[in-house]
Amino acid sequence: MADMFKKKKYRKAVAFGSIFISGTQLTGYLYIINYATTIFKETSDAETSQIFTIILGCVSLFASLCSGPIIQRFGRKIIILIGFLMVAISHFIFMAISLNDSKSEALKYMVILVLFFYVITLGAVKWVYLGDILKGPGLGIANMINFTTAFTVTQVGPIISESVGPSETFAIFGVACGLCFFFALFFLKETKGLSYFETLNIFNKEFKLRKQTGRFT
Repeated sequence: MADMFKKKKYRKAVAFGSIFISGTQLTGYLYIINYATTIFKETSDAETSQIFTIILGCVSLFASLCSGPIIQRFGRKIIILIGFLMVAISHFIFMAISLNDSKSEALKYMVILVLFFYVITLGAVKWVYLGDILKGPGLGIANMINFTTAFTVTQVGPIISESVGPSETFAIFGVACGLCFFFALFFLKETKGLSYFETLNIFNKEFKLRKQTGRFT
């Protein structure tokens, strides 16, 4: 535990991992899951909203089954970037449709699309990536921050929705996704096929030198 705060290479991994996992919660996916029925009721009748809630669960299951092979084939960072980008775009499309017609049938499909993009990318890769860059206490710290952020989003999301409306709420989450995209682009590193110590060296720009000498410490 002490090494994580004394050594720069550990501090960076813990900091970046914690920011990243918080960012995945700021995509608003928990808001969608917990309040999907409410969102559907605002755009359709009660019976249709229940049907779409079931569809939402089925889509999530399908995306989860597909996520593993995708991560193994394409790596971590590219999936993270695609995830943040596609969820952000989906949020803004939802906002645009809602502002034009708050009762549009397309809104129900956009809610499902947002969750699909999240589950098939960020929902799975976040745990794989954390496992690559953090071990032991560092992983515990990141998980604590993850659950704290998740709790905050589930509590604050409905309040924001009631105050400014669903479309504006999705816009806020979209902005958060955009910021997370640029954070991932500039600060996160690809870790596919690397050992734990290799990933630490990458975060501290030592990987190439260590690889040449054959020493990873």
